[in-house]
Amino acid sequence: MTMISITWRLFADVAEVAGTREESIEISTDASATVGDALNELLRDRPALADRVLIDTETEAEAKAETELATDINLLQNGSAATCDDQLTDGDELALFPPVTGGWECKYKCKYTYTYIRIIRSFHRQQQ
Repeated sequence: MTMISITWRLFADVAEVAGTREESIEISTDASATVGDALNELLRDRPALADRVLIDTETEAEAKAETELATDINLLQNGSAATCDDQLTDGDELALFPPVTGGWECKYKCKYTYTYIRIIRSFHRQQQ
């Protein structure tokens, strides 16, 4: 059994809903942990976030079957765009934030802005 330590950085209204701008979590796993596993752990600790960061589903069964980010939420892993299927390594920094004015549509139907990505990458470099 391996323990992986992850730090979540939350921005704007996502941080307001969570009640914090930073959350450290540990994931216990036998296999490779994913960003989706870390998101599930964050939502377990901060259940109010689910309504803000996950897509609306028709039924509770659909909600339990798949954790999918809302299209207006951006997800970064160590300062780079990420998906819930990306693998985690110990010490990774994950970030959730809503879009801001300006940016571009990417193939994942989410908006990333140069400004937020630069801020998060700069913060991540300072922490190393």
